[in-house]
Formats: sequence, C-alpha cells, structure tokens
Amino acid sequence: CGYFCDRRQDNMTLRKITKKEELETILTGDMPHRACYVAGPITHVPDYKKNFCRAEKFLNAIGLLAMNPAYMPDGLNYDDYFPTCFAMIDTAYNICLLKGWEHSEGVRRELEHARESDREYCVFELVILAE
Repeated sequence: CGYFCDRRQDNMTLRKITKKEELETILTGDMPHRACYVAGPITHVPDYKKNFCRAEKFLNAIGLLAMNPAYMPDGLNYDDYFPTCFAMIDTAYNICLLKGWEHSEGVRRELEHARESDREYCVFELVILAE
C-alpha cells in the first residue's frame, strides 16, 4: 500500500506513508476526531459508487467514521451537491482522496473549502486499495 498524509498547518506538505499501520497511527493515534470525508472524482466515472464504498469500508475498518458523499441521490444539478459536501467537510477532521482526485473539479472545490476554514485537517490519498 502507499498513502500520503498531509498535516494542514501554515503550509500543506506531503509525507509518504508506506504501511497501513503508519496511516492508522497517524489517523487514530494523534487525531482526536475520527470523522473522515471521502473525496474523489464522480463526474464521468461509471463505478464511482464502488470506489467510494470501498474507501468507506477501509476507513471504518481502521476506526474512522467515513462520511461518504456518494450516497447522495443522482439527478441534482452539479452545484446543488456542494452545500451538503461542504457541511460534511466542516464536520470532518480528515479528508481521504481517491484515485484521480487531482483531475476532479469537484475535489478541487472541496479542498479549497477546507483550506479556507480554520480547521486543521489530515488529508491523505489512498493510492492502492486492495479489492
């Protein structure tokens, strides 16, 4: 497995995490809050719900409380999803980025929202998530 963890302070710096146990220690050992928002590409990704649910299952298994926006109903206007996503981000202290996040306009907006808050987040990318 490969993960990246980012402690948000004055600058956002990435640190490579190579073992599941390291991620567990960082996320559950020194972060008092377990809520974790799952962020990833949805538009034009046919199996996005599967990707989000796999991440949710993994995060719950290591003791986090996954907040999964993929449960919102299909059919809303694109911009109508963001108030709910932003509310979940405002509740979370961790943000899990799924594969392809760097190409997603929605994730870019979610991360910008997080950056604008006064909250410190642990932001990490699930690089490999076993089937």
